[in-house]
Amino acid sequence: MSSYNSLNYEKQGGSDWVVGGTLLPATETQAAKIAPLKTTYTTGDLATEALIIAAMNSTNTAINAIITAITQGSGVGILSAS
Repeated sequence: MSSYNSLNYEKQGGSDWVVGGTLLPATETQAAKIAPLKTTYTTGDLATEALIIAAMNSTNTAINAIITAITQGSGVGILSAS
């Protein structure tokens, strides 16, 4: 059995969407591309504390970018922003 969800629809004119009752204007910004991280570390690549910290900071920056990308957009994303 299917049901109609009146909270999700395209506004008349086709430029805006309403999702879950929240207006998503056509000017909504797309999330920026998240750069791929190095995944081919081998023994000795992270031989100093500074190299380890730099690698962890790169990973944390990417994780934060992913969180931002999935929570942005008029409060409608994969996850709630709050």
